[in-house]
Amino acid sequence: MKVISKILIAATLVAASATASSACNINFRQYNQQHRIIKGAFQGDLSLNEFLRLERGQKKVHQLDGVFRANGGIGPVECAVLNSAIDWQSARIFVKRHN
Repeated sequence: MKVISKILIAATLVAASATASSACNINFRQYNQQHRIIKGAFQGDLSLNEFLRLERGQKKVHQLDGVFRANGGIGPVECAVLNSAIDWQSARIFVKRHN
């Protein structure tokens, strides 16, 4: 009985880690970009108008993520769309901070 329960627990952990690793996790990238925007504002690289536009872009990416999660989860296509939106936002942050 103990061996069977250990096997079931191990199988559950393996399945959970497999689904977690295959999921589209964009939280770190979003956090990093938010940090870049705030750092640019404090260092004076961004004007108030640029800061507000970048914040609005971050909000749109966050809303897109929420829509995908509300519609049944994030699949490979949704993950690609989110990564594309985050890449676009990252390029905008770079350009605005270095102009």
